[in-house]
Amino acid sequence: MAYSETLAERIRKRLARRRNVEAKKMFGGIGFLLNGNMCVGVWKDSLIVRVGPEQYEDALQESFVSEFDITGRAMKGWVRSQVMDSFTVPEKPVPRINNLSFGLVYQDTMIKQKG
Repeated sequence: MAYSETLAERIRKRLARRRNVEAKKMFGGIGFLLNGNMCVGVWKDSLIVRVGPEQYEDALQESFVSEFDITGRAMKGWVRSQVMDSFTVPEKPVPRINNLSFGLVYQDTMIKQKG
């Protein structure tokens, strides 16, 4: 199964104003890299978000969120979310994990730690 082009386009629109963002096809889906580090992606019909090790357990408590596991072994620091309609509807409350800023905040934190 190919990844959701519709979801990938939603992400592109959300990231359009950020600098140093590139999309790369990988793991049978598409990943969006910020300054060379993947922060979010699409795998099949799921949103993949890099939350980091500190937020990982909390993120798994969110509705519609599970471990990101495509090989039989979960990738720690990464979660998979079944995307809901509220993902792109600002008038509705958006679950934290379905808000791309969750992955972007983690990436920004990594950049500050390196600098």
